Amino acid sequence: PALDDAQRVYASVVNTRDMLDFSRVSFNKALQLQVDAVIKNTSKYKSLKLNECVEVMGGLWTGEKAPLKKVKVIRNTNFTMQGRLNLTDVAEIEVEQKAFANRQLQVGDIILEKSGGSQTQAVGRVVYFDVDGEYSFSNFTARLRVKNDDIVAKYLYLVLNEYYQEGRTFAYQSGSSGLKNLDMKKYLDVPIPFPPLTVQQQIVAECEAVDDEYNSTRMSIESYRKKIEEIFTNLDVISRGGVTIFRLEDVCKDLIAGGDVPQGNWSKEATATHTVPIYSNGTEENALYGYTNVARIHEDSVTISARGTIGYTAMREAPFYPIVRLIVATPDTTKVKLKYLYGVLKQTEFQKSGKTIPQLTVPMVRDIKIPVPPLEAQQKIIDECEAIEKKIAAAEEKLESLKGKTAEILNRYLN
Repeated sequence: PALDDAQRVYASVVNTRDMLDFSRVSFNKALQLQVDAVIKNTSKYKSLKLNECVEVMGGLWTGEKAPLKKVKVIRNTNFTMQGRLNLTDVAEIEVEQKAFANRQLQVGDIILEKSGGSQTQAVGRVVYFDVDGEYSFSNFTARLRVKNDDIVAKYLYLVLNEYYQEGRTFAYQSGSSGLKNLDMKKYLDVPIPFPPLTVQQQIVAECEAVDDEYNSTRMSIESYRKKIEEIFTNLDVISRGGVTIFRLEDVCKDLIAGGDVPQGNWSKEATATHTVPIYSNGTEENALYGYTNVARIHEDSVTISARGTIGYTAMREAPFYPIVRLIVATPDTTKVKLKYLYGVLKQTEFQKSGKTIPQLTVPMVRDIKIPVPPLEAQQKIIDECEAIEKKIAAAEEKLESLKGKTAEILNRYLN
């Protein structure tokens, strides 16, 4: 049976034969519950152990002995969960020149996360290094460099990344809580199927085509979202005629802060009696705190996070119950439409540049200036945004469909 990501934290699927002890003369029928994980080669091609085809080098960190050299260092934070390299926040540190000479990254290197993860996130992510410049890698990672001429580095990365995506490295980590460490000895014993060089190259070419499609689709989503932002942030929204600048308080029926959780009258899950959602200052699905049977908000509204992710904005359907650290703006629909108000507030800069605000309060947000065109013009803006949102939804569906393509390609060629 297949396990989803949440189930893999608590369970794993093993063959019954791997739970039996055949080392004794007399047969022992007892099943062993602690079973060493073994990744087996199920491919039609021969395999090599990972340590037979790569050179392994541990990473570095801040140097102590001169001469020192300032370089960019890839850390775990530069690994995405999909196994891609994210260079938006790369650390620059001074390292010992001698240590860097042996640890400068080259195009084709694979960087392995050997410490990290958590109870719900396995350690063992890999990324493929394919950028120019002087880069090294941190002491929480290791570099794998292919040493065989008949092995394509990108192919090896694809196989290792797929092992991670399937959750196989959960069984190779240690550490009861907090930081997890990868058992490098076991990991380097993993068998890697190696088809002929031409087959490896074909696999890489097909997977790169999927990657290109994924990246272009992701960039189109970013472009669509930027267009929505521009509708509200550019002068275009002001120039649609008849625009009046209002204070937020003046276009709301109600502007309130959330209260305490209704003690003794709520549940984590929805029940027959507790059906009213309780919203907190969390983002996305984390905003749903639980359910109660009393409502404080009876009309669809916009919520603004007052602490944590300050200014995070969402539309909420009534009825619901807001709790502390959440501000609720209920629009006066004779002046402003809900979705228009949401769009404006979503683009509002609550944290002013150079200033840190520990918490938003109702007095702080009531004077926010809102450009409000006539209702008919607002509806046109909403229609324009919804047309773009449909394109975003279609692109997100495409992204979802591309996620399993690499696994399909590997399976088609190898098995």
